Amino acid sequence: MAETVLADGPAAGGCNRACAGRVTLGARMYASDRPRHHGALMAFCLVLALVLTLGAALAIWLDRQALSDRGWTNTSSALIENPPIRTAVADEMVSQLFTRANVDAGLSSVLGPLAPAAEHELRSFATRLAVRTLKTRPIEQLWRSANRQAHRELVAIIEHDRGGDVYLQLSPILNDLLTALRSSKPVTALPAAAQQVLAIRIGNAGRVRILRADQVGTVRVTINTIRNLVLVLSLLAGICFVLAILVATGRRRRAIAYVGVCLAVCGGILLAARALIGPALADSLVPADAPGNRAAVRAVWMVGTTQLRTEAIIALVGGVVLLIGGAVAAVVVGRRGPARAVWQ
Repeated sequence: MAETVLADGPAAGGCNRACAGRVTLGARMYASDRPRHHGALMAFCLVLALVLTLGAALAIWLDRQALSDRGWTNTSSALIENPPIRTAVADEMVSQLFTRANVDAGLSSVLGPLAPAAEHELRSFATRLAVRTLKTRPIEQLWRSANRQAHRELVAIIEHDRGGDVYLQLSPILNDLLTALRSSKPVTALPAAAQQVLAIRIGNAGRVRILRADQVGTVRVTINTIRNLVLVLSLLAGICFVLAILVATGRRRRAIAYVGVCLAVCGGILLAARALIGPALADSLVPADAPGNRAAVRAVWMVGTTQLRTEAIIALVGGVVLLIGGAVAAVVVGRRGPARAVWQ
């Protein structure tokens, strides 16, 4: 162990003062480097926590919105209540119905050159009738039940390693639409031979395939990954936030405020992404000559990301509360201790 020897005399006094000055300077340098090191570590933890929080929010959204039976059913109900989506669904139902009945050929054989105009008017009326039908309470219940059943089949196939396609069974709704169309005034006003065009059986015309058998394996891996990410990312994000506060020795109130900033930034990023992705997705999937379908795709995105918007708002509000709380606490402590900086 090194031993410090203090000599006597004037010369020794000067030496002792010089040595003491060097020791004091070294201590100050160490003290100034330590907060800087801790500040860098705190910043790293905060940035990592921000990234993990974004990932956790996306995983939670997918788990609750798509993988939960209740979330799937509620989302499907909200979808059919949206006017652009309801119009798009009605148009698709009418297209399937007219294809099944081969309406264009049937009307051509009966009405001759008047068939194209009659088909156009009949299709427009059928679409409006389908929109009104989809607004009724019984049809909304059928829609909800069909989506619930489709989701249960999807979960059963994925969790129990079953095979086969997954369909959304809309045949009952299509049958109700066909019945309403047959009894409507425009159809009853047609010649009897033209009315026979709609004397068809729906069969499987109302089935919409949402998952092919060869996609089950990929979907199973994706779902299991999402469910694991919900727990892992949430836990890691919380640990990083706690570490950021712990390493900020003497500046923990400021660290709490920084945690609030990270949460607020996370919420803002999610809200901005939700607002920007919808139009871009619609533009990339739907051609420009189908503005109605583009509006439907945007509406599907906005309705489907409702849970994500809720998470973003919670993060934004919670972050602002932490930011204000940390700042106020730092100011109060700074006023009580005049020798300390405000953010210490």
